[in-house]
Amino acid sequence: MKKGCMCHMKQNAKQLGRLFALYIKTGRIYVWLYMLATLVKAFIPLIRVIAIARMITTFAHPQALAWLSVIVFCILYEDIYYKFCDFIDVFIIHNASLHTQTSLIQKAFSIPYVFWENSDLHNDIKLISESSTVIHTTCKHIMTVIQRMIEFFSISVYVASFSLLWGAGLISVQLFSLYLYTKTANLSWKTTLGTTKDEREATYIMELLTSRKSIPEIQLFSSHIPLQNRYIQTTNRIIAIKKETMLKNMIIQYVPNLVLGALCIVMVLQYTLMYTQQVINGADLSGLLSSLLLMIGTVQVFSINFNNMVTSYNKYRKYDIFIHQDFTINHDNTQCISDCNMPVAMENCTFSYGTQTRKIIRNVSVSIAEGECIVIVGSNGCGKSTLVKLMLGLLHPHSGNVWIYGQSATQVQDSERIVLSAIFQDYSKYRLQLDEIVANGRSSDQDVASLIEKVGLSSTVARLENGYHTLLGKEFQGGTDLSEGQWQKVNVARVLASKAEVLIFDEPTASLDPVTESLFYEEIVRLKSQKTIVIVSHRLGVTRIADRVLYMEDGCIHAQGTHQSLLETCAAYADMYQNQAQWYGERSL
Repeated sequence: MKKGCMCHMKQNAKQLGRLFALYIKTGRIYVWLYMLATLVKAFIPLIRVIAIARMITTFAHPQALAWLSVIVFCILYEDIYYKFCDFIDVFIIHNASLHTQTSLIQKAFSIPYVFWENSDLHNDIKLISESSTVIHTTCKHIMTVIQRMIEFFSISVYVASFSLLWGAGLISVQLFSLYLYTKTANLSWKTTLGTTKDEREATYIMELLTSRKSIPEIQLFSSHIPLQNRYIQTTNRIIAIKKETMLKNMIIQYVPNLVLGALCIVMVLQYTLMYTQQVINGADLSGLLSSLLLMIGTVQVFSINFNNMVTSYNKYRKYDIFIHQDFTINHDNTQCISDCNMPVAMENCTFSYGTQTRKIIRNVSVSIAEGECIVIVGSNGCGKSTLVKLMLGLLHPHSGNVWIYGQSATQVQDSERIVLSAIFQDYSKYRLQLDEIVANGRSSDQDVASLIEKVGLSSTVARLENGYHTLLGKEFQGGTDLSEGQWQKVNVARVLASKAEVLIFDEPTASLDPVTESLFYEEIVRLKSQKTIVIVSHRLGVTRIADRVLYMEDGCIHAQGTHQSLLETCAAYADMYQNQAQWYGERSL
């Protein structure tokens, strides 16, 4: 137990060290000025109390003017301090937020794709992404708490100069309140963690109800009522949990306030009696009363400051742990180098998602030769898209090996992965300029124009007001949306723009019209002599241009060969082809 506590303290010390190192790095000289100003600010209340007491004592003497100047200085300093904090907040928040978001982007890019199948990762990222200012806010709350503690303890020492017993009593109350505030702050943090899943759900439902993409279906089916009810239920659940936590915290935090209030009342009565008995003078009584009022005010806001500090620090810890978390997958049994130097080779690969017992890919072995055109077909859910992601190294088999040009897919670096390029079935629609989407920072304007022509988008681009520089998507001002088929053409052009040696297309023509589909396959025929091509498709007509067809069933490659050979040897493939062919008016086989 003791050893575990020591490890926890060491970990917190390291995280605090990294926190303030980042804070100083992002804020530079402004951070040092802010910390110095905050330290001075912590002693201002005590200085003002002493100055008021001394001014009363020397009221009839010239020294009173000097003490009055000190009081005026304290008032002016506090006003300048808050304005200074507002000024540097703009600079520090910008730099700190930029560092946080950049680190999060880099970390997200480095996380293996398989982890993105876990909802816990999405919960963590939502919590972290909402705390872009976590570095600045955490350090600021820590400095504020330190400032409040110095204020309280300095005033307690001032009180102790009159009575050591009362000073010790006030310090004991403060230490007791620290203990209780730690409990309430941790309770608030547990509530934040516990409601993150519901917060994500509520945000998603609200996006559905207000998104241009989903509004047509919602209006057509009147789905707003059940979705709105679910949103209300989810938010009510969140509010109920938070209300319960707030009520508990309020009761706990009120205890030290009551104790401090009782102590202050007794002290006021005692020292008022001592004043009437002329044991102390009016200046001392005034100083004591002022210090007690300041102390009560400090304690009232201290609970809020402390709760904010612990919450912010826990968010930073979440961020720090996430950024330094090792997401690598253990591949002790994976062979790193293969004698096979083919673009893609798989040997006895088996895969299932997460904790699912059902195997999506079962004992698959396949090699793809240089310049070969492979078409993968099969019914829905047979594992085609998963197989492609294994080939790309996005997913890693639980058993077996995947090699990319003779190197294990688990060892391929990001810089080496550019030998592969793919368009997925659920491709993304980037709300950027058309030329930026296609070029992806790698192709010239001339290349983009040529690619746009190859995928049949030239006439569409000609009608756009800004041509290749048109912003796609109506979410931003000046943007223009495309049809689903046009979006698919853009993504096909994006794949063709890459310098990759292996091009993988997952349902590339699902939204294309017949003419454009024909143009696309003509381009594939042209590329066959230059690239290695893998196509996943439900449309079996494409199998005519394939060098080899892989027919999948239940996670296995049930049969492979040319289109004609499979028609003769694989009844399931022949039946699938015949069912499609009859809708195009072809004769049965």
